[in-house]
Amino acid sequence: MDYNSTTDHRWVDPAFSRYDPNLAQALTVWLYSDPGSNPLWNQPDKWAGSGRVQYVMRTLGYTDLANGSSETQKLSMSGGRNSVIFARTASVVASTAPGTLPTMPNERLDYVYVEQKRTDGWIEIENQPLANCYGTGSWPFTMPVPERWYANSDRNIKITNGSGDTSDIYLSWVVAMLDTGR
Repeated sequence: MDYNSTTDHRWVDPAFSRYDPNLAQALTVWLYSDPGSNPLWNQPDKWAGSGRVQYVMRTLGYTDLANGSSETQKLSMSGGRNSVIFARTASVVASTAPGTLPTMPNERLDYVYVEQKRTDGWIEIENQPLANCYGTGSWPFTMPVPERWYANSDRNIKITNGSGDTSDIYLSWVVAMLDTGR
């Protein structure tokens, strides 16, 4: 049998039970069939007792980034394990007294640019304002379908500050990972 089939309805992790059965099955298989996460990756009949899905919040911070400057940071979302991204948000806050008229923090998302590349060179987000691809804390950008990230594919995330002020920029993700207790 093909354990990656989305038409084969086996056990689904309860964390995904609110989704369409095919999507829930695909997400379960994505996490549980990862040899880096699950010692029972090739024994689907034992997946129900091999671990559980944990939702965690990951944050990447760019502090005191001067106006007009860029910084690139490498992100390993789940430390070598397959993961599923359910939402991503951003905030930009002046780290010094604002030099321009006061603004709401989410207004600054239009003036800060992001570029996201996998370490294999694939560009996932071309250089564009954060407002186009990340949300604010109150209205998070949620993928139409949860985004699956490969365990061995880190990201280089470049932020360019054009907000007019030295700013603190934070990117956050809601991530599902398999926790097997090891």
